[in-house]
Amino acid sequence: MNSELKAANLLLSPSEPDDVDAIFDSHAGYLTEIEIRPTGASRDVIAIRFGTYTGSACNEDDTVALYHREPFQLLTIINAESSYAHGYILREVSVGNEDAKGRLIASAWVAFNCTSNWNGNIFRIDVARAGVLKTVLEKGVGAFFDDELRIGIEAEGVTFRYSSGIADTDVIVRKAIARYEVHGGHATRVAPIAPSYGGFIDEWLKLEDAEVAQWSSPAASAAASRAVSSVNPGTFHPSRRLELSRRA
Repeated sequence: MNSELKAANLLLSPSEPDDVDAIFDSHAGYLTEIEIRPTGASRDVIAIRFGTYTGSACNEDDTVALYHREPFQLLTIINAESSYAHGYILREVSVGNEDAKGRLIASAWVAFNCTSNWNGNIFRIDVARAGVLKTVLEKGVGAFFDDELRIGIEAEGVTFRYSSGIADTDVIVRKAIARYEVHGGHATRVAPIAPSYGGFIDEWLKLEDAEVAQWSSPAASAAASRAVSSVNPGTFHPSRRLELSRRA
């Protein structure tokens, strides 16, 4: 299939152009090569990833199509988000085994960019059941692109393990974890919040107010709000950083 796309001049050449400025020209409509991606523990599903350029060569938007192996038929199609204001490339996808509640699908995406490893990331959890895909989590996350990201799916939960930033100039990057339980069509974050004490404090200060309240006493919640404001009045949560990356 890639050979046919190349013959039709629909694939954007992966080689860098001689004129660096050419990467900012519009390549809208060109495609990336189609590839098969691992799906974690699931052995009865195959993931096919392909990208479409929605603007410059620094704006690729990936799509993942999941297929049942036997019989070979489409299970669902997933994108990072539906606004298409900015392209997102797939970092990882994991598919759980099917049961009476459906099938958990977890994926991680990063805003495509030619110049930085600190772009907006999106963690998604979807449930596929009877031909219908329901999104139970779509969350903006600060994650370092150059480090490994892993997704694990248990019976009723999903765990993202990745590297994130930390407000400590002596460290810069820390190991991070985000674990969610899925019940009744909703995803709830559960312990651990971080794999280290310093990581917990950093994560706690970046949580949305509702999440801070879940993990803190009222007094501690108020203290977290004051701490964030005093350290940096312009501090904003990952979801707000995500909005900025979409507008960039």
